[in-house]
Amino acid sequence: MTATSKAYKKVIRRSVNEYKHTFKKYIRNMRRKSPKMYWQYTSNLGKPKRHVDLDNDMFYNFLNDLNAHVNDDETVPDVNLQHNIDVHITADEITKCI
Repeated sequence: MTATSKAYKKVIRRSVNEYKHTFKKYIRNMRRKSPKMYWQYTSNLGKPKRHVDLDNDMFYNFLNDLNAHVNDDETVPDVNLQHNIDVHITADEITKCI
């Protein structure tokens, strides 16, 4: 590990510790100066995050609109790769590809 890397990690560690200390101080002050805000904050800590219920039609329409820019007139070539699977590959072909 280089000296620069060690110095960087030390700065990060110090910054995280300062943030934690400042945050604890802020929470303590909030508890004394604004108990209502303090209890609102702490009561929301354990609550699960809200999720959105989507029905299948809404989700389908969203994905359909998301991919609407794709040109439906373009045809994808029908490529049958099955016949190419058992073909012997030579060292010259690999070298050429590389």
